[in-house]
Amino acid sequence: MSLWTRLLRGSAGDHYHRGIRLFNEGNFDEAVSVLEEAIASGEGRANPFAKLGAFYAAEAHAKLGLANFHRGEVEKARAHFDAALRENPHYPDLYFYLGVVEHHAGNHAAAIDYLHRAVELNPEYAEATCLLGIALHDAGFFDRASETFARALDLVRKTPHPLSRVFVEKLDSRAFDLPHLQEIRAVVSDGGAYANRVREATNAYNAGDYERAAEGFTAALELQPRYADLHAKLGMALLEHGEVDSAIASFRRALEINPDYAEARYCLGVALFRAGDCARSAIELDLVVAANPTYADVRCQAGLSRLALGDFEGALDSLSAALAIAPSYAKAHYLLGLTRYALGDAGGASAALHAAVELRPDLFAARMELGLHALHEARFADAAAEFEAVLARVPRHADARCLLGTALLELERPDDAQRCFEAALSINPAFTDARKKMALLHYRRGDLDQAEREVLAAVDDNPGYADLHKILGDILLRRGEVGAARSAYAQAVAINPDFAEGVFGLVIALRRDGRGRDADQTLRRFITVHPSNVMARTLLTVDKIPIPDA
Repeated sequence: MSLWTRLLRGSAGDHYHRGIRLFNEGNFDEAVSVLEEAIASGEGRANPFAKLGAFYAAEAHAKLGLANFHRGEVEKARAHFDAALRENPHYPDLYFYLGVVEHHAGNHAAAIDYLHRAVELNPEYAEATCLLGIALHDAGFFDRASETFARALDLVRKTPHPLSRVFVEKLDSRAFDLPHLQEIRAVVSDGGAYANRVREATNAYNAGDYERAAEGFTAALELQPRYADLHAKLGMALLEHGEVDSAIASFRRALEINPDYAEARYCLGVALFRAGDCARSAIELDLVVAANPTYADVRCQAGLSRLALGDFEGALDSLSAALAIAPSYAKAHYLLGLTRYALGDAGGASAALHAAVELRPDLFAARMELGLHALHEARFADAAAEFEAVLARVPRHADARCLLGTALLELERPDDAQRCFEAALSINPAFTDARKKMALLHYRRGDLDQAEREVLAAVDDNPGYADLHKILGDILLRRGEVGAARSAYAQAVAINPDFAEGVFGLVIALRRDGRGRDADQTLRRFITVHPSNVMARTLLTVDKIPIPDA
């Protein structure tokens, strides 16, 4: 099961993702082939998942090596373990497996070296410590072996790791000629129940049944409570099931056991982001970056956390660093575009978003953002093109339908715009913005009765939306119902006192109703809060104001 790939959601056609998917399906031979092809081709220089792909290539080699070893194909096993070690030289299990192979071959000195290295990398590695004791004993270092067995006994009593088949087989084969092992064997089981629970939970997770997966990992933790990876997997299942706080607790527990567990810390950063704690998320992700500075995906998530936090300069730094590592990382280009817009750099934002779309034509969020900014800049034809591109791939995208209708309305294509709004409402009947746009369309056509029906239906769905009350006021005022219009504008201003268009509508209605003094007082209150509003100051000097077009 891949924790990272579930979170990062990369392109399905990417070589690394394909290799990782093959690994998760148990197809280790093909996974090795695909991942090593990607690594050898240099794809890693532009791919944010290169480091992760190398890790999985090492894992696949390790799985194949174990299979070969259990079949008695020792040389093939050694070759796979050596290959795995080249991909991931800091993985203690690989040194343990090579120690097993060398000990099996009678190469005690080599076995001792490998097992020492495994224990150096993970001082709580019970199996490696125990096998090191056996290798020392067989090499004639009896006192050192006794000390090592004593340490191994302490470790297995803590049960910090699940027990491997290799370890259990070695205990069973040597427990009678090495008395120390008899005591060790007495306090451990073969891990069968544990393995079954983990396998069932993993299968449930991969099938998308996150509730059952969480139950399975919880049951496995009853047998192996100090296994950090298991706490991390439980956290992932809980996170996918929507239990964010419980997921955070599981990731923190994994890190209590192993503070250097980068994968768990990354997941913690993502979980904190989903919980809305963007500041803490950024801190945790920075710790991952400090230990793994070339992980583009972690830098990208750190940028997203900072963007949500409003730290736009920090987001810019994180995302620029991600793209320096992986220039073809579409998601990072997209987030960089959002960041540059937030910083007022419209040109840079547009360039980043176009880069994202060129790399990932199916990255609809980037196209939507390009369309929105084209709308705001009155480039209505460009906006329509972007929304049409989204709809070509996702025809039932209600937001894109509504926004396309908005662009078409500005392009003087009201019939096409109406069809878009109707389509958006057929997808989501409670879509307030689509209903509002329908009201404006009918208002422009002069069909005030239909406009009123549409806006009242929208108000029923969303009575706290100030803009709807303002539009209702415009309709009523245009129809000559001044008192009703005044009430509608007043409701808009009550909902949002800073809503300038609502205030101006109320001022117009008050003057039409012969209440000029009240109109002036309303304007002066607004100017006190917004002294630089030119329109408000202009209204103070004008007696008769034409009814504005909505």
